[in-house]
Amino acid sequence: MKHKKLVIRIKYVLILFFIFLVLSNITAFRLEQELGILLRMKGYFSDRAVVFMHSMAQIILNTNNKYPFLCNGIVCLTFVLINIAVAFIEPLRDSIYNKWVIKLGMITCGMIFLLAFINGGISQIAYYSQLLECSFEVIGLMPLFLCYPRISQPELLTLNK
Repeated sequence: MKHKKLVIRIKYVLILFFIFLVLSNITAFRLEQELGILLRMKGYFSDRAVVFMHSMAQIILNTNNKYPFLCNGIVCLTFVLINIAVAFIEPLRDSIYNKWVIKLGMITCGMIFLLAFINGGISQIAYYSQLLECSFEVIGLMPLFLCYPRISQPELLTLNK
């Protein structure tokens, strides 16, 4: 019975991971509007954060006005990331034999750190922006890191069939 509870917990964590991955990427579709909402709630943020959000909103607005095709790149990237989220449906059905998806997710989250700091340095992206990008991966990595060793327990092999 203890092992069945563990399998159920693993599935709940994977469901939450899937939901958050989809939701975090769907938000990239309407960046202008979302930043506008955040700026209307500026009383909840520090002055420095409000200045940053205001400059980001202006940059996105200017970019979308001058180069609207760049928005398609964001939409395509978001679409790809949502498709990656779909890969996490299979471990819900059979987490033992599809633990490679979870391992791939962990490796991908880890690679974002490397990419964010290498690209951030080359592109001279603000250090705070790099940290913000990495914070999403830390949040995503935690549930996967908690699930993977538990899925690897041999006792669960017989339960998942």
